Amino acid sequence: AGYNSIKVSWGAVDGATGYRVYRKVSGGSWKKLKDTANLTYTDTTAVTGTTYYYTVRAYRTVNGSNVWSSYVKAGISAKAIPATPKLSGASSLGYNKIKVSWNKVAGATGYRVYRKVSGGSWLYLGDTTTALSYTDEWITTGTTYYYTVRAYRTVDGTKIWGNYDTAGVSGKAIPATPSLT
Repeated sequence: AGYNSIKVSWGAVDGATGYRVYRKVSGGSWKKLKDTANLTYTDTTAVTGTTYYYTVRAYRTVNGSNVWSSYVKAGISAKAIPATPKLSGASSLGYNKIKVSWNKVAGATGYRVYRKVSGGSWLYLGDTTTALSYTDEWITTGTTYYYTVRAYRTVDGTKIWGNYDTAGVSGKAIPATPSLT
């Protein structure tokens, strides 16, 4: 759910009053996170790139006391990674330039930009740390190119990569509009 968030969800248990969510790291023991009546819980205390395990117990309150279900001892695992950048578009800046833009991703240290042609594979173009756009200057006029962006967050010197929009956005370089005098 983001660089510091993991969303856990589960199916309803017939007759349950609520649920208790637990988390652990590999080799650790289960720690209670939250009691909830919902069927989802978002853990906002996750550290980017750390693998966590989650499990849930159902309970039913009877005469003021909780009766607990068993739980999946292995749990399910998840890792907090940066969110997928939302692509704003790819626009022509002239006969040989296309500018691709995207929205800021919370917690991202930087972004990696990729390009492909129809039916091709994604090719690395470049990285940016603060800019939310990238200008591709190595293209052919009239060819449709597709662009996508991945966010990353650096943790202890290691880049933790988010996902990317597999469809991307398309753009085509065309000659600039003449300026009438």
